[in-house]
Amino acid sequence: MKKYIPSMILVFLLILFGEAIFANNIRIKKLTLTDTIKTTKDIKIKFDLSWENSWRDDINWDAAWITAKVKRPNGTWKHIKFQTSGNSIEGNPQNAKIVVPSDRMGAFIYRSSKGSGNIDLSGIKILWNYGIDSVANIDSAEIRFFATEMVYVPQGSFAFGDSYTPTKDIYMQSSPDRLVSSIFKNFIPSDTTKFGRNTPMFTIISDKTSPKITTASTNSGPGNNSDQVIINGIYINGTKGIGINNEEPFKYSNYPVGYKAFYAMKYEVSQGQYTDFLNTTKVSTTNSSPPMPIPMTNMLLPAPNSPNQPLVRFSIEKQGENYIVSRPDRAMDYANSNHVFAFANWSSLRPMTELEFEKAARGPLAPSYNDRANGKIPQGNMTPMGNNNLLVNSLKLNGAENGTEAPVSTDSTKFLALYDGNIEGGDGGSGAYRVGVFATSSSSRSSSGASYYGIMGLTDNASEFVISLNTESSRSFKEANGIGENSSNGTPNINHWFAGTYFDSWSSSIYKNNWSGVSGRSSGGQSGGFRLVRSAPSDN
Repeated sequence: MKKYIPSMILVFLLILFGEAIFANNIRIKKLTLTDTIKTTKDIKIKFDLSWENSWRDDINWDAAWITAKVKRPNGTWKHIKFQTSGNSIEGNPQNAKIVVPSDRMGAFIYRSSKGSGNIDLSGIKILWNYGIDSVANIDSAEIRFFATEMVYVPQGSFAFGDSYTPTKDIYMQSSPDRLVSSIFKNFIPSDTTKFGRNTPMFTIISDKTSPKITTASTNSGPGNNSDQVIINGIYINGTKGIGINNEEPFKYSNYPVGYKAFYAMKYEVSQGQYTDFLNTTKVSTTNSSPPMPIPMTNMLLPAPNSPNQPLVRFSIEKQGENYIVSRPDRAMDYANSNHVFAFANWSSLRPMTELEFEKAARGPLAPSYNDRANGKIPQGNMTPMGNNNLLVNSLKLNGAENGTEAPVSTDSTKFLALYDGNIEGGDGGSGAYRVGVFATSSSSRSSSGASYYGIMGLTDNASEFVISLNTESSRSFKEANGIGENSSNGTPNINHWFAGTYFDSWSSSIYKNNWSGVSGRSSGGQSGGFRLVRSAPSDN
């Protein structure tokens, strides 16, 4: 049985032949270089790795995603590519294995047999050909290592959509691009004799082609010509992608529809992680767009730099040539698409699609009314917001926000991702809080906020950007991982993800406070948090 205890995602710095810096729960220690062959420019990077509350059961497992950067003479950072063979765990292996994907951009390390508890691996060796990465002098190279906790989501069928058809009045106020099987296209919500008020409105995504999926809302209309594809209907097949006429090959064959296996970050990207990204992303011109998000004001946010809520709990700032963060464990917020794509490129991961979001949340289980990723219906004070009732609770922290703070109420079911959710205690203010904050040594799936697969915080804390089905551009998204580096001005090159040079639509399932639960599908927001995924290696 999984234990839902926070194991922070940390970054570790190594200046060769120095000491590794580490803290909290996932740790890389004793980084050294060994087994150097200068004629072939092969070298092995040796280190110990540990994290708490690891597991592997009959369903899935957690893993560490290890990446590294090496500093070039001009001050920029190059992504290190590992070798797919010649890697080993010499001491205390605990039935663990190393898998370097075919693009060699990092390494997954995880249990190879069932077990649970703290994992402590020693003598890990990963082979690196530094000549391929144009390192001339290995003796003076500066390298930075990064470790991110991931969760494996296995291949398999899942349900996407809602389980509940509300009354006509509320239904007409629902998101205009809510997708359901074609049987519901002409559904009248008040027609309980034909369908029943609790009629499920979801579609099963499998290795078989789905029925035609259309927009259910009777008051919806296309925002642009490409949205008409959704109005008229699409077909989804777990292995073939998205089609618009059920003829093969499917038009959007590379869109990740969630059926295939993937790894998802166990937590949202933290402000500490984003700071590490900034400090290894050198921008060569002073007039380029900054890669750091700037908090913005909207109807749900207080003004930045107000006396009561400085920077609205955004804790990253620039100091000289470097970025510093005062609350590294706090979830990232105020990001836009450029920030998401730039970080995904840098970490050699990729954005999550809205279909993968639903699978990551529910697993193979059918939706239930107004459900959240922890399998529960939200509980607590219901505050009217517009035409719908959304949950608003103040999160009360019992200590200073130093990475050990915990909420007074350790039940994630009472909290959702709201920009105006107040924080009491700690630093106060309104915004994101520490990733994994609800998890304790005795917490359950529902109280900790864990999904079916053990992924934390999918429906609490910061809202999360995911790739939508809404437009021609978004449906052209390819199942490709980041390439390790961005352009010299800090802007991500997204040609390896999209058919064009731009991206125009996030999914609404980022709004985890939406009345329709995990499946809300209104227009994506302009700012928020995010987590990333990676398609599982074939030899997983």
